[in-house]
Amino acid sequence: MNDQNLADRTSARSYAVLCLILLPVAVFFVVVRPWGQTADFWETAAAVRAMAQNFVHPSNPLLALPGDTSPRFTPFTLFWGLVMKLGLNIFATMALAGIANYLLFVTGLFQFLWGEFRSRTLPVYVLIVMLVVWGTGYGQANAYQLRVFFEDLPYVGFFTYGVCFHALAYLRRHLSDQRWEDLAWYTVLMCIAFVTHPITAAFGFTAAAAMLMADGNWSRLVLMQAVPLLALAAAFMWPYFDYWTVLTKGSSEAWFDAPLFHNQVVALGPALIGFPMAGYFAIRRRHLMVVYGLALCTVIYLASDAMQVLIGSRFLLFGTIFLHLAIALYLYEQAMLRRRTAAWMQRDGYVLILVLVLLAPSVWYRAHEVGKHVRRMYDPPFRVHAYRSPMQDYFFLADFLNSADVVMVDDTVGFAVPAITGAKIVAQQKGDPLISADLATRQQATEVFFNQPVDTRWRMALLRHYQVTHVLVDERQAARCDQSFRRDLEEMALPEAHHGSLALYQIVH
Repeated sequence: MNDQNLADRTSARSYAVLCLILLPVAVFFVVVRPWGQTADFWETAAAVRAMAQNFVHPSNPLLALPGDTSPRFTPFTLFWGLVMKLGLNIFATMALAGIANYLLFVTGLFQFLWGEFRSRTLPVYVLIVMLVVWGTGYGQANAYQLRVFFEDLPYVGFFTYGVCFHALAYLRRHLSDQRWEDLAWYTVLMCIAFVTHPITAAFGFTAAAAMLMADGNWSRLVLMQAVPLLALAAAFMWPYFDYWTVLTKGSSEAWFDAPLFHNQVVALGPALIGFPMAGYFAIRRRHLMVVYGLALCTVIYLASDAMQVLIGSRFLLFGTIFLHLAIALYLYEQAMLRRRTAAWMQRDGYVLILVLVLLAPSVWYRAHEVGKHVRRMYDPPFRVHAYRSPMQDYFFLADFLNSADVVMVDDTVGFAVPAITGAKIVAQQKGDPLISADLATRQQATEVFFNQPVDTRWRMALLRHYQVTHVLVDERQAARCDQSFRRDLEEMALPEAHHGSLALYQIVH
């Protein structure tokens, strides 16, 4: 017994060491890299800023509209808005959010795996497999391959993943010990997860259903569906926006691209090995939670593709979690077998070698990604500060814009302006199911304003309609702008500031 306890402590220490090794990488990315070209992140940061300014009645973080027109006001942005209100700037606040999300994710993963599989060594395998074993991966929310994991840490998706893992750990404790306080914690955490990011919370509910199915208690499975209903009720009571519209229109309208319905083999790559591994466990009636979880995610994903329920494409990434669990479980058990018997190669060792060979491409691809970042950091003559954020040119705008301003800017380059300055923009890049019709009108008007041959009066009327105070032009897109825009700009506005390729003009009323 003492030997077992020592082995458990050693295994837990190995996972802690792995997480501590990854922590400086996480800190580096949340301080530098997240300020990149990811609209979701910038919109979240803008929502945090808006919450800090008024957490009772915040205004829309991007547009000069009431706050109930934005689905970004969730428990996550509310909490970090309150933190920012203590005196931090948006950069420091989002960096802290990223570090907190990292810690929540890795601790939740450990607690979930320990509760479900009773192994403190398995988490080391799972975390490495989750980060490394991909093909090209996806640049979408809920993807978690090595590069995207660190770049998107401050985003709400990783917070919700962490909350779901902790919730699943409490559910397993309840199923094992019948303690009602564990069920209460599971319920509270899943309600927080659902109100924060419903689609990621769907992973938690799917994993919980798989856990209950594996236990074979079908009556309890039915009773436990009260928790999703409570989460839905909590969402309907959330005071910051109309959650019903978000949940219905957000899953049915084509207000965002769904690349997850394409390119699956190249993107997942060696992770697809998890399918035969799950089949291996299914035949042996072991680790059925993983088998059922993968089956549920696969069915939901295929049904979503057939019915074009775009938000359902995320179940590809949730299913990948179960693929990675199957791979890690197989590798872990084969490693344990090797330690127990010298005859391991005569049994299943050749399968282990085959798996390792098939995983080699993912290791190469991740190394290639890391190499690209290292080359960016250590440009000759090897200066760390040579690593430069893609959005750094926008930082100067904070000296000229504030929350009273509205900026006319191409929606493909202006999404960072509200987070950096507090100013509003006329049109946003990403969709919003709460105002999808108005947003389409705004995007079309912005396109015409910059790139179509219209007269000066039309442009002036548009600026007055949206109460625009400034125009921001990216000279790299000058070729797209119509000549009439250049002519009218001289009449409508005066140059106020210039940095790099960006030129800020103040409207003359």
